[in-house]
Amino acid sequence: MKKTPVILCMLAWVAAGAFGQAIDFTLANTTGRSITTLEISPWGEEAWTDDILVSGPVASGQTIEVVLDPDVEARLLSLGATWYDLLFVLDTGESLVFGRIDLEDITEITLASGPRGEPLPVSTMRPPPQSPVPRPR
Repeated sequence: MKKTPVILCMLAWVAAGAFGQAIDFTLANTTGRSITTLEISPWGEEAWTDDILVSGPVASGQTIEVVLDPDVEARLLSLGATWYDLLFVLDTGESLVFGRIDLEDITEITLASGPRGEPLPVSTMRPPPQSPVPRPR
């Protein structure tokens, strides 16, 4: 009986991978500040990853592809979370947490400046799968 949770976690991870539920996305920064650190945690938990910006800080005006290390992605997917929190740290020292984001359905996150200069996230969702068009007989 003690092996069941391990097997279920492995099945959840394999099933997630089999259906292509990756947590990779494009990150665009238009805040006027650099993003120095980005960490991910399942929504509402304090299980933050290490900094996932492997190529270093993201300057304002820069767009990068965020591709998680396979071990980090496997750990996050094995937790069974649907929603995630993102922790951005800017070069000003500001820490910003944006919560309840479905990273499996998002293709792009833009960190933009709001009306008062505050950083705001804007996301682009993946298009829904196309249904096959029936052929005339």
